[in-house]
Amino acid sequence: LRIPSLYYCHEPVAKILEPHYRFHEKRNLLNQLKSTFFSWSISIDRANARQATLICANSLYSRENIYRNYGIYPRLNYLGVDTDLFRPLNVQRERSILCVGALNSAKGQDFLIQSVRTLSQPPPIRFIYNFAYGVDTYQKDLIKLAHKLGVSVSFDNLVTDDALVNAYNTATLTVFPSLLEPLGLVPLESMACGTPVVGVAEAGIRETVINDETGLLTERDPIEFGKAIEYLMNDKAVWSRMCASGRQKVLKSWTWEKATQQLELNIQKALEIYVNASE
Repeated sequence: LRIPSLYYCHEPVAKILEPHYRFHEKRNLLNQLKSTFFSWSISIDRANARQATLICANSLYSRENIYRNYGIYPRLNYLGVDTDLFRPLNVQRERSILCVGALNSAKGQDFLIQSVRTLSQPPPIRFIYNFAYGVDTYQKDLIKLAHKLGVSVSFDNLVTDDALVNAYNTATLTVFPSLLEPLGLVPLESMACGTPVVGVAEAGIRETVINDETGLLTERDPIEFGKAIEYLMNDKAVWSRMCASGRQKVLKSWTWEKATQQLELNIQKALEIYVNASE
C-alpha cells in the first residue's frame, strides 16, 4: 500500500505449526504437500505483514509471538466486550459447566472431558460452537470419550446472542481449556455475565483472568483442572465473590469503549510513523 496502514494481527499464520494441529504427525504424501503449502503461506503472510505501517496485537503474549514471527515489534491494543449485551440476568443457575469455542483439537475439549471425569460427581458439560474442523469426526470422538469416561455432554451450534448470554448466566462456571489462545473473548464474555472462569495458565488468558479473584488458573493437568472446577462449584462464598469481581474487572478494563480509544491512539501513531518515514 502507498497509504498509511494499520494491521491488527490476531496471530501469525505460523500458528498452524503448533503441535496440537497434528497435520504433520503422519509422514505421507498428503501431509508433505500440506507442509509445503503452509510454508509458502507463512512466507507470504510474513512478507505482507512487514509492509504495514504499524501492527497491533491483542495481548502481550501475541505481541511477543508477532515479534518472533515477523521481526517487528507491534503495539498492544486489547479488545473488549459489549457489557450491555453480556450482563448478569439474575436467573436460576444449573449445576453445569459451559465451554464455548470451535470444535477442534486446539480448543482442548478432550482435555476438559478428561478433567471433569476426575470429579466425585461430574457435572454435565455444554459445548457451544460456531465452527468445527471435521465436525463429523471430532465431535464423534468427543462423544465417544465422554461416554467412555462417564461424562454427560451436549452440543449446540450457532446459537443466537441472547441464547449465548443466557448460557453464560445459567452455567455455574465457564471453562477455557484452549491451547495457546492469543487472547480469548470467552473468559471476558463470561465474566461480564458474572460467571467465573476456570482456565489453563498459558498464553492470553493470563491477561484476562486474575487467578483467585475472577477465576482460577491451573497447570495443563486434568487432575488440577478438575480440582479447580470442583472447588468453585462447591464453595459458594468464593464463587459469589468471583462472580462479582469478574463483572467489575470487565467494566473497568475490558469494554469496547476502552478498546476503541486505544485503537484511535494507534491509528494516530501509524499516521505519525508514515509521515516521519516520508520526510
